[in-house]
Amino acid sequence: TAKNENQQQQDAQAVKNMALKAKLIADRTTDQDTKRIVRMIVDELNTCPTRSTPQTKSIDDSILYNLEGLNQAVMTGDGNQVKSISEVLVSLIKERKLLSK
Repeated sequence: TAKNENQQQQDAQAVKNMALKAKLIADRTTDQDTKRIVRMIVDELNTCPTRSTPQTKSIDDSILYNLEGLNQAVMTGDGNQVKSISEVLVSLIKERKLLSK
């Protein structure tokens, strides 16, 4: 139905927006280690299924929250925080992938 198709488009756009936010964060840094770590997040998000469920919507909120934290860590140059938040993000993305199957 049209409603389902619209929902699928919104779900796909939400995942694309998360990947775009991560890419913008990667583009803001000149530190190669940080750039590599953040690009890994971008790659993980780009391979994420776009189908959403109530469980994945909660994870999406957590991903967005952690992307904001990652942005702050990149802006302040806190490499330890970048690594820590990136690990959380990878874990959340993997959980989302499992729930989206």
